[in-house]
Amino acid sequence: MMRRCSGCGRGVMRFLTITVLLVFCLALPSDSGSEEEYEFITIRKKASRMRVAVPRFGTLSEFPAADSSPYEMTELTRELLEMTGLFELVPPDAYPDPVLPADADNLGAWKLINTEFLIRGDIARLGGKRYQVELRCFDVTKNEMELGKRYTGEKNLFNRMVMRFIDELIGSLTGRKSALDARVAYISDVSGREEVHVMDTDGSHDQALTKNRTLNLGPAWSPDGKYILYLGYRARNPDLYIKNLAKGNETRFYGKQGLNLPGKFSPDGRMIAFSKEAPDGNMDVYVISVSGRNLKRMTSANSIEISPSWSPDGKLLAFVSDRTGSPQIYIIDLARGSESARNPALRLSLEGGYNSSPAWSPDGRYIAYTGRVGGQFDLFLIDMSGGTRQTRRLTATPANEENPSWAPDSRFLVYDSNKYGNYDIYIMSIYGGTPRKITKKAANERMPAWSPRIKD
Repeated sequence: MMRRCSGCGRGVMRFLTITVLLVFCLALPSDSGSEEEYEFITIRKKASRMRVAVPRFGTLSEFPAADSSPYEMTELTRELLEMTGLFELVPPDAYPDPVLPADADNLGAWKLINTEFLIRGDIARLGGKRYQVELRCFDVTKNEMELGKRYTGEKNLFNRMVMRFIDELIGSLTGRKSALDARVAYISDVSGREEVHVMDTDGSHDQALTKNRTLNLGPAWSPDGKYILYLGYRARNPDLYIKNLAKGNETRFYGKQGLNLPGKFSPDGRMIAFSKEAPDGNMDVYVISVSGRNLKRMTSANSIEISPSWSPDGKLLAFVSDRTGSPQIYIIDLARGSESARNPALRLSLEGGYNSSPAWSPDGRYIAYTGRVGGQFDLFLIDMSGGTRQTRRLTATPANEENPSWAPDSRFLVYDSNKYGNYDIYIMSIYGGTPRKITKKAANERMPAWSPRIKD
């Protein structure tokens, strides 16, 4: 039998503060200026970043003066390379040639400016609206090509061509492919109500997945990228819905009357972890099969447990609990069953009075979370790889950074921040680099979730 929590009304209000009010309250303007005011703390230092030069893209056919495609692709390539934190961009004003000649076979002049890698791009206009884009990366030290790719498509796919090339280049240079060529699901109030949207990781190809004019929260991807789980109030109750992206239809997955909260698919896609309210107002974490059967309660404290996040092997579950009086990060061993005296939940966040939104990195090394310091929210990491779990502060800025979500390669985080007053979606590399703001609408964009890699 569930134990009744003391001060149930206060507990519900505390829960609402933890979740809904902080997510969708009006953002107060922050005392912020230029991008340079941001201080991002590198958590994994490499010996040095690879110095890369990106001359202006060339053309393999005639281009109208109004077609700025070569310029746009050049700038996008430079920005994305710099954002990865793995490359240092050689200043363009130092280049021996602003455009690399097509017949260049000796890269000695680029060695003189300490260039390690040189990226050449060429664009040709084909019939109709189609283009052909050739991208090559040269190893200047070896005077040979590291990677070469050719892509064909319409102009609206330029961004994906560049992201896919960079993903493959990073894989070629490091042995582990990157994951920029993916999508981000998030919540936007651009329509006046909070709806689920999806976009590319550079902000392109944005579309609304829901248009029900109610409150929607917490989108989460299935492991195969075919479905999105979210919380919606379409039936006048906070219910869990699953959106089929290929067919466009959605089903109400869990709709028991009462307060239900956003959840996450398990790594194998067979289970969903979420939180729901008991008749006495207590909130606990549950798991349920994707068939809607075998609902099982996993936490049992007289407190509020929310925001579950699976470990990559599906054996552990991180979550938020206020059992010590303030929201903190805990984990439970699912292999040993539900929380009990023999299987107690372990508190991970040992510093700070308000910690929330845990997100387990796909490689299992880190749990990212939001922590409050001095009245504002920043991003933190718990290193799960060693015997002593160390906490590292990832951001320290004049604004709030919240709701982290990992890229599939565990190199990038997507999150929301109110640097410019309203909330926007940002991407940053855990290696440092320049964070990139990927939403530009005059609206609040929050609760981002990075998709699996695109396979087409």
